[in-house]
Amino acid sequence: MSTFPSQSMQLPINTFGKTAGILTADEALAKHYLALGALFVAV
Repeated sequence: MSTFPSQSMQLPINTFGKTAGILTADEALAKHYLALGALFVAV
């Protein structure tokens, strides 16, 4: 798996009480952001 910029973050995305999501064409990246706590991902 590639190194994602967010790997250096120690906190889940939703730690700050915001709804987080992403739009990406990369399925592996989408799965990675879901694992980090993104509430919606569009591929």
